Amino acid sequence: GAPLSVTLEGMGRASGVVLRSKEFSRFEASLYATIAATYKVHVHLSSVPLEGSPVLVQVSPAGVYAPSCSMHGSGLHDTFIDEPVGVTVEGRDQYGNSVDLTGVPFEAQVEGISFAGFDRQTSPVAVTVSMSGSERRFNYNLTAPGTFEVTAWVMSGRSMQMVPGSGTRVSSTWRRAPKVSSAVLNDALDGMVVTFEIATDMACST
Repeated sequence: GAPLSVTLEGMGRASGVVLRSKEFSRFEASLYATIAATYKVHVHLSSVPLEGSPVLVQVSPAGVYAPSCSMHGSGLHDTFIDEPVGVTVEGRDQYGNSVDLTGVPFEAQVEGISFAGFDRQTSPVAVTVSMSGSERRFNYNLTAPGTFEVTAWVMSGRSMQMVPGSGTRVSSTWRRAPKVSSAVLNDALDGMVVTFEIATDMACST
């Protein structure tokens, strides 16, 4: 019969169309696309476009694939005490397409692993999470000098998996070093007692 041809046009990357004969006058065309986009499938019979051609095909992203996700932001770098910072996690599938994270389980944690004179239990790090399409953003505010580890998990397949970049260690320091603002000397039977005040908003340990 007359030659039938199928060609593919699109913004994304995709393999050529594979044409299979199903039965008399019926054919099946398949394509393998890795980029989520709208494609045009052109069908020609003896080089003449068939009515209804091209056919628009919308290729949607696959599911969330943790190893392809990424995170960035000020919260992945050393910071100053009591200054809010944030981290943005971008959801992607195994081909790198952006994936809507609405309804996808997500967790974030900032854990202290080393403190300069502060006990872990007295220096909690509050993490707040917000959502916007393919992004999750979490913010935190360090309240003590030390070293902290930033970690994020996202549901990938059937399990919670770490996002690349998790385990990043950040250090927090004073923007301005505490200073002694006053000192009082008191005589005592067992020696001299020095009472002084440190000019800082933070509680200090001894």
